[in-house]
Formats: sequence, C-alpha cells, structure tokens
Amino acid sequence: MVLCGDTSNIQIFAGTANTIKPFNEWINILDPNLNLHLKQPMTTEAWVAKHPSKNDPITSVELYTEWGKRIVSFFGARKEGDNELTAWSELTGELK
Repeated sequence: MVLCGDTSNIQIFAGTANTIKPFNEWINILDPNLNLHLKQPMTTEAWVAKHPSKNDPITSVELYTEWGKRIVSFFGARKEGDNELTAWSELTGELK
C-alpha cells in the first residue's frame, strides 16, 4: 500500500506495482491505477517505522526530504484488523 501527498491531498493505492521504470534520477511507477514519480536526490532519509494497532504493530517504510517532510509511506497490504503479512515483516526487517 502506498500513501503520498501533501497537506491538502493524499493518494492511497493498494495493490501491486507492475511497471517500474527508472529514468535518470527518477523512479517511475506507471500503472493504470498508480502513477508515481520519486526523484531520488530529494530522498535523504528512509525509515522503517512501527505503528501501534489493535493487534501487532504495523510496519511502514517512509521516505523523507532533507527538511524532514515525508514524501511517501509504503505499507504491506492487509485487511482491517488483520496482522501484517509475514513476507512484509520479513522484508522490512532486512532493511538497515
């Protein structure tokens, strides 16, 4: 799941990104339901965060600018009330 936006608008996408096309300093996701362009030099920090929930914590990968503004958050897809998928927990656990 992807959450990105600014103070007045947030785009949320849940699904699989299939068309990922790096070009120069950009990473582009060009799918019919998700059109996302990440400018790599703008991303100066990346964090794995644990958010409390009714069940187990929910893990996100968050990208930030040098000014501390969040650019995008990635979450493992899950149904409301369910724990996150083991594959997502394992993947984010490998990030350093």
